[in-house]
Amino acid sequence: MVIKDSNFESNIKFCATCGAQIHEKAEICPKCGVRCLDMENSLVQNSSSKSNKSVILAVFGVISGVLAGILLFVLSPLMGIVANNSDNMLISSFAGSLAVVCVLASVFGLIGIFLEGHDKKVAAFQYIVCGFFVLICGVFIIGLIPSIFFFVAGLLAYQDSKRVVDKNE
Repeated sequence: MVIKDSNFESNIKFCATCGAQIHEKAEICPKCGVRCLDMENSLVQNSSSKSNKSVILAVFGVISGVLAGILLFVLSPLMGIVANNSDNMLISSFAGSLAVVCVLASVFGLIGIFLEGHDKKVAAFQYIVCGFFVLICGVFIIGLIPSIFFFVAGLLAYQDSKRVVDKNE
């Protein structure tokens, strides 16, 4: 069946099942009879759901990172006592400094959340950097959970940025 529409050639898409040319607003392929999904809308929905997951994980990373920094700050005097040195004040103040950096690194994760709406690759990088700082400053054990949240959020944001680039090509 030939459609005599002058706009047909500019308003075509291809059936995902059989590859036939069909009008862009067609819901069912006239050749194979399969319902045609709007691929662009499904890509946007998939990317927005991934984006929401990375933002949620980043929020958990910020919250747990701040809590880890507070816990490290509370435990910092105990670290000086456990060292059983004359330098226990120095060790205690160093642990307190690490706690402050852990909290600051977690709060900088909020920048990644705001950046995700503009540039997902930069947001992914921001999450990964925050994860490393929280892991190192959280003395590995205390900072492990928040850094995992930040790392996974960074990976999801990066995957989402790749999908947006592929869709635009």
